[in-house]
Amino acid sequence: MKKIFTVFLFAALLISCHRKNAIERGDFNIDSIVSDSSLRLTDGLDSPECSIHISVQYLNGGNGQMLNRSFLSNGIMLPDYTEYSNGDGIRKSVDSFVAGYLSDYIDFYKKIYENDRTHPELYSNRYALNTYILSEKEDVITYMAKLTSYGGGLYETRQTLVKNFYADTGKFISLDDIFIHGYEKMLKDIILNKFYNMFDVDNIEGLKKRYIFADGNIYVPDNFIIEKDGISFIYCQDEIAPHEEGEIRIKVNDSEIENLKKVEIK
Repeated sequence: MKKIFTVFLFAALLISCHRKNAIERGDFNIDSIVSDSSLRLTDGLDSPECSIHISVQYLNGGNGQMLNRSFLSNGIMLPDYTEYSNGDGIRKSVDSFVAGYLSDYIDFYKKIYENDRTHPELYSNRYALNTYILSEKEDVITYMAKLTSYGGGLYETRQTLVKNFYADTGKFISLDDIFIHGYEKMLKDIILNKFYNMFDVDNIEGLKKRYIFADGNIYVPDNFIIEKDGISFIYCQDEIAPHEEGEIRIKVNDSEIENLKKVEIK
């Protein structure tokens, strides 16, 4: 009997130690809308074209509609989403965005292309938006948008944009909500030391030689993911470093910032 009780107690402890996040609890269902469209600039077979891919996740059930409105009002989805709060509305907004984007493409490029057809590749345009709903904490929903666009330059533009929200209220979580007043300098020092280790340099001058923070403006980005055991800060491609460095993520563990936190987010 004692052995059975011990096993039961151990199992109970394991269950209590694993706090389910909002998605694991089944508070919401994640649905998605996908749209693919393309339009040629002219009727010619060799005409440049604009292609758009959009894949958007949103929440159903519970207070999902409230959270969807929070996603919209904080600019993490498409700008046209703000007047809608359910699946049908999001579909209408996606269609509206696609129509507007293609119309702007024709208006901007058609006359230019008609006057100069020597480099048709310069007039092709690609736009891809993929959004994801994540949750690593019991009380937090994270909304991530990955945007890729190309408008005839040397490179595609790639961005990862992230916002975090309280799952029960839909309130946006800012750095000032997490950290005590005056946290900036100490947090910047922690992040800088991680940059030194990542790029094998000793100081800020070493980073500047690699054209990282080349202008000397070192900052904590408001683009971050609240994770189970810390926070990952995201610097988008071309934001603080040469294009070839790509996106840079700096993970700061909870144990490193305990003394800077105003509140512990579960």
